[in-house]
Amino acid sequence: MTNGHAQKPAILWEGEDGSRREMTYAELAATVSRAAGGLASLGIRRGDVVGLFMHSVPEAIAAFLAVVSIGAIALPMFSGFGVQAVVERLTDAGAVAVITADRTWRRGKPIEMAAVIAAAVGEVPTLRHVVVVARDPDGQEAEPADDRWISWRDLLGRGHLAPPAELPAEASAMLVYTSGTSGKPKGTVHSHCGFMTKVALDFGLILDLRPSDRLLWMSDLGWLIGPMLAVAVPLVGATLLLAEGTPDFPEPGRIWRLVQNHKVSFLGVAPTLVRSLMQQPPEVVEAMTCHRYASPPRPGSPGHRRPGHGSAARSVAAARRS
Repeated sequence: MTNGHAQKPAILWEGEDGSRREMTYAELAATVSRAAGGLASLGIRRGDVVGLFMHSVPEAIAAFLAVVSIGAIALPMFSGFGVQAVVERLTDAGAVAVITADRTWRRGKPIEMAAVIAAAVGEVPTLRHVVVVARDPDGQEAEPADDRWISWRDLLGRGHLAPPAELPAEASAMLVYTSGTSGKPKGTVHSHCGFMTKVALDFGLILDLRPSDRLLWMSDLGWLIGPMLAVAVPLVGATLLLAEGTPDFPEPGRIWRLVQNHKVSFLGVAPTLVRSLMQQPPEVVEAMTCHRYASPPRPGSPGHRRPGHGSAARSVAAARRS
C-alpha cells in the first residue's frame, strides 16, 4: 500500500464457468481489516483455532490473513475433504470457528462445501461459529442453519476495522495437518516469524518473485502452498491469479489459456500437474508464453526442468531478469 500498490490488482479470480473477479490491494486490506474486526466481535481471541474450509476464491486469502492478524491460529483444510476428515481436524485442534464456502464447481459439478460443515458441526463440541462465504458475492445467500451460522457479508458488517495485532515472533500462526495416509493426521505448528521468514526466503529470494509478476499456482488452501501464496504475494506486492476447479477442465489446455489471458509471468507446478502436461501435444504448450515457472523438485533430480515441450515455461534460474 505504501509503495503505491493500492489500486493494483492483488488477486485475480476466474471461475470454472469463465466468470471473473478482481480485488485490489486497497480492497484486500479493507476486507482483511473488516473481517478481523468481525471475528473479534464474535469473541475470537489470540490462540483460538479457526478452521478454513475454502476453495480458491479471493475471500479465502482475506480470511486467512484476517485470522492470523488478530493472533488466532488458522487451520486450513483441503476443500475436497469429506465430513469425517473435517471432524477429525477440527476436533483435534479444538477449533472454535470455521470459515467455509457455500459451494464451488469442479469438473462441471457443484460441490456443496457448507453441507459438509453442517454435517460436521454436531461432532465438534468446541465449535461456536460458522462463517459462510457465498461463491457469488452478488447472489442470494442461504438461510443460516442456526444461530451459530453467519454470512461473510454480515461478518464484515458487524465489526470495527481491526489493525493487525502486535504479537511475539514465535506466536503460533497456523496449524497444518499431515495427510493421514500413513496414520492419524498430525498437526504441525507454524509460527508467525518462522513462516514469514521461510516464505520470504523461498519466494522473495530463491524463486525471485517480483512486484511486476502475476503468479498462478493451481493448488488448494488446504495444502501448504495455499497459505504460502496468501503470504508471499502480498509480501512482495505481486498479483495472484486464483482459478476455480482443475487445470484441464472445461478444456484440456485450460491452464495455458489462463496463463495467456491473464498474462501470467510466474507459473507454479507440482509433479501431478507435470504428468498431465506431458500428455498435451507440443503445439498446445508452444502456443503459450510464460516467462518463469516454479516447481518443488524431487530430491536428487534437477529443479530446472521444463514441465513439457517447447518454450512455454522456462526455469526460474535461467529466466532471472536483470
